[in-house]
Amino acid sequence: MFINNDFSNNENSSSTRKRSIGFSRSCWKKKSIFFELEYWKKLHVRHCLDVMHIEKNVCMNLLGTLLDIPGKTKDGLQSRRDLEQLGIRPELVPKVVGNRTYIPPACYTLSKSEKRTVCQSLSKMNVPEGYSSNIKTLVSIDTLKLTGLKSHDCHVLMQQLLSVAIRGALPKHAKERDQNDDIGRPSSAASHIRPEKEQLMQAHLYVLENTNDVQPYIEKHMDHLKKIYSSKAKHLKWLQDKHNQCVISWIRSQVATELESPNNTISDTLRWISHGPSPSVITYSSYVMNGIRYNTEHRDGVRNVQNSGVYMFSSEYDADI
Repeated sequence: MFINNDFSNNENSSSTRKRSIGFSRSCWKKKSIFFELEYWKKLHVRHCLDVMHIEKNVCMNLLGTLLDIPGKTKDGLQSRRDLEQLGIRPELVPKVVGNRTYIPPACYTLSKSEKRTVCQSLSKMNVPEGYSSNIKTLVSIDTLKLTGLKSHDCHVLMQQLLSVAIRGALPKHAKERDQNDDIGRPSSAASHIRPEKEQLMQAHLYVLENTNDVQPYIEKHMDHLKKIYSSKAKHLKWLQDKHNQCVISWIRSQVATELESPNNTISDTLRWISHGPSPSVITYSSYVMNGIRYNTEHRDGVRNVQNSGVYMFSSEYDADI
């Protein structure tokens, strides 16, 4: 059934052209990933998702993985074998040593003492009345587990308490923000920015090209390009552009392959540099380094004094400096 609404004011129009009425293409072109959920077809109101229970499931999976609770962890042997089948994170795939299978520790793997530290931190927390359940009664120091958590308890843990409890188990470089005190100190407020992908690649390429540990890989990649593109090897500009495009991913795969060997000589510097920079960058508009204050162009332009472009002459051994 169609309803044709004609709101024309010209009732005596002599035009005989008829409006065509028919089906038009649907404007919905994207299928939501929610349709992949097993229980999606059973929901009567499909836009009504139970956020609290979803958050509880995420919280229980996270706690089970961090505390390595049997039957609750998502970082078991089968999960590591899935990484091997997908061809990702080769440093985490299971290793067969003799008759045993060894699972390499990940960055989130906690030792027994670290698990005890997390549980002890939770057991000593006192929350306001009506804020949540008494967390200390839900923690077992002996079995290193959390039991009897309700949906609201999981919400409180995910939003506030877990980040405080796990702080004592984190390494120093993770729990304490590096202020580069050995280089200088900021004299302005910090701001977080997320550079564009192209800017991150340029910064990453600059660091790779100027790090001594990476130079053998740079030369090896250039030789690799000259072999597979022998007809274009004489065009230095094209060769350099091609090198800049793919050297980052090539070095990352080379380092990951070498890390699979138990007797590899990959340094920590090379390992972290090959992984790439953080997408979040802290910037300052003013910085003091070696007793000299440096300002950005924008900050210098809005101040009453000017620090850029200031220089002085001196002489040494009858030569101007």
